[in-house]
Amino acid sequence: MKRDREKEEVYRLFLKNFECIKQSPMVLYGIGANTHYILKRVKDFNIIGLMDQENTGKRIFGLPVLSKEEVAKLAKNIVIVARATVIPIIYARIADLSGIGIYSIGGRDLTLREESIL
Repeated sequence: MKRDREKEEVYRLFLKNFECIKQSPMVLYGIGANTHYILKRVKDFNIIGLMDQENTGKRIFGLPVLSKEEVAKLAKNIVIVARATVIPIIYARIADLSGIGIYSIGGRDLTLREESIL
């Protein structure tokens, strides 16, 4: 039951935070149960593929798992569908993808780094 509530909450967060960019080519980073749940429920988002370091080149949940190079050419946005503790690790892997919006499932734009003021 708790897991079902978590999936539904992640789905609601996804809808709330990314409805405004749903027509833009988007990649979901993560291949867990929450990603699967989102994919089963959304119908009108332009989700072109998935990312996962261990599964590049495979098809999961009916979508291709894309390489960084493919994402750089095809996507405008990446949504990281993962627990908050893992997001910095994932972001470090893909931070060099310039010109692509990278977001946490909570809607935070991870490309907006706060500059320290000296």
